[in-house]
Amino acid sequence: MRSIHADANLGGGEVDCFVDASCEYDPAGDGAGGALAEAASVLAGADIAIAYSTAFPSPDGLRLPELSAALSAVMRPGSLAITTDKWLVGRRFEFVDMVRIAGDDGPEDVIRAFIWRLTGAVPVSGAKQDVGGESGLRVVAGELEEIQREWMSDDDACSQNGDACVAMLGSLEEELAIMQDLRGGDTEGIPTLEVLS
Repeated sequence: MRSIHADANLGGGEVDCFVDASCEYDPAGDGAGGALAEAASVLAGADIAIAYSTAFPSPDGLRLPELSAALSAVMRPGSLAITTDKWLVGRRFEFVDMVRIAGDDGPEDVIRAFIWRLTGAVPVSGAKQDVGGESGLRVVAGELEEIQREWMSDDDACSQNGDACVAMLGSLEEELAIMQDLRGGDTEGIPTLEVLS
């Protein structure tokens, strides 16, 4: 996953090859040689990708544009991507469901797993394979540019993905009710949340 995340963040400009086997050196700086090419190859053939993304950096605390670009560039239609507590965004991601998972720290420790189905053509499949391995990186950069322009505007995330928003807010409402029950009905210090459909 470290390689995927390094690629998703485009290596801070340090990653200069991606996807094809020409990445024989260490593009991610992790001592794994062509780990980015390997990771992209694995993702291209995967039926499911799971990212424990709770602590992944996010410009607004909810959407993951860099990871979205990396997965969107290589994963085939019909495959699934699962994220925790944060959302994938872009034209290729269709929200399927949200599942609440109990954490290890009691009833207040809830992990929300968002399930996304990939749709549409795989952008990297149309990329020219070049000797330098830069074509795949350009595809990811293009995906990221589109996601930033179309999905990371000033609009809030809920206006762009109503189904995921209703699932998340409904889950938060249930969690607040559990917290109230644990406090014996005492609502002091518990925020009020109303879900509008």
